[in-house]
Amino acid sequence: MMFRNFIFFCSIVLIYSCNRTIDDKFPIVSKFNVSKDQYNRDTINLEGLSLEGGELIVYDKNSDTLVLDFFLYGETGKLNYTYFTNRNFEYKFVIKRDYVYNGLITDADIKIDSTIYFLDNEIIPKLYNENTVEVNDPKKVDSIIHEINHFFKDSAKYIKINK
Repeated sequence: MMFRNFIFFCSIVLIYSCNRTIDDKFPIVSKFNVSKDQYNRDTINLEGLSLEGGELIVYDKNSDTLVLDFFLYGETGKLNYTYFTNRNFEYKFVIKRDYVYNGLITDADIKIDSTIYFLDNEIIPKLYNENTVEVNDPKKVDSIIHEINHFFKDSAKYIKINK
């Protein structure tokens, strides 16, 4: 019983410390997480981007910042792109999450692998991995930035915001 409590406590500390690292490294994410309940939220069904469906959640609080949270679902994975943009849809920051399942999501013994990238797109774009360590491989950086730009361009037609 004591061992279970210890494991539970360590899990909570680990989860909290991971979130603190992201919040500490990327203030734009921290600011949003703290004020998320102050945003108006609108959900848009995304048809045609994925066979299993998808959705876009738009967070807007009548300021210059919009948060666009895209989810695409598949039989063997899920994509989640979160764009922090201005009202002209110029993004300052992006979180790209890829989840790959080793089978169907309905399988009892499914394993999920994930990759997370953070793109700080302010003056000079910088890409960070899930440990918030900057990625310095130019081919990897170019590839991920291309994916982020391509996805945003293809998905922009679904965004309907009153400017």
